[in-house]
Amino acid sequence: MLQRPFEKVMAANRGEIAIRIFRACYDLDIRTLAIYSKEDTMNLFRTKADEAYLIGEHLSPLGAYLAIDEIIALAKKRGVDAIHPGYGFLSENAAFAKACEDAGADGLSLINTLMGMRIDADGAMELASRSRGTPRIANRLLKRVRDFSLVKGSETVSRADADAALTRLEIDRLGLDAIDLKLLTSLAEKFGGGPCGLDTLGATINEDAGTIEDVYEPYLLQLGFIARTPRGRVLLKNGYAHIGKRMPEEKREQLAVFEENHEKTA
Repeated sequence: MLQRPFEKVMAANRGEIAIRIFRACYDLDIRTLAIYSKEDTMNLFRTKADEAYLIGEHLSPLGAYLAIDEIIALAKKRGVDAIHPGYGFLSENAAFAKACEDAGADGLSLINTLMGMRIDADGAMELASRSRGTPRIANRLLKRVRDFSLVKGSETVSRADADAALTRLEIDRLGLDAIDLKLLTSLAEKFGGGPCGLDTLGATINEDAGTIEDVYEPYLLQLGFIARTPRGRVLLKNGYAHIGKRMPEEKREQLAVFEENHEKTA
């Protein structure tokens, strides 16, 4: 059963967890509200929400985020439709869940991050196919997809939910993200398909050369989209095809010879 659409969501959490909630809401055009303790006044996460309010001014740093009555009162005062507890803090607090349930008559919902949230087989397959075959990436994307589905009001992560979330995150069908595509496009458009040195390529797409080599390049090599040469990186036929670019005629014979030699040595 789907919940009604939310217009404003409070993140009853802090730090990176709160930021992830705000990102999911932003992509779904939902306004956000942050709460913060006195000690977190200068913390980055509070600036990522549409609104931010001090909570538990006279409480300890931990106590502020456990001040159920104050959090519920603030949510009702500021027209919040739902509270996302994130992980830790109030996410496993039965009294908080009961307080949200009691406040439900006033239009306040609790986005449940623990109970009734599943991912079906098709949703799992969609996620796996876009995770580069890497469990660490799959786990990270699962958290983002779950955030989308929770905020959307779904009780189960379906293939459509996973696809919508990953598309909003700019992750394509092969698991390439915006930086991967920027790298391939830059090789094609700015360097005629290469060869191009890593330092030059990194400066062009505003990424550290070491990050490109360690994080992005291995998967692109595995896909056969680029190759290493003594003079730098070159874009291969499959790379051109993936970004929808036509390979220059002068490159065809050159790359055909290179790819033939590359396959023999692979």
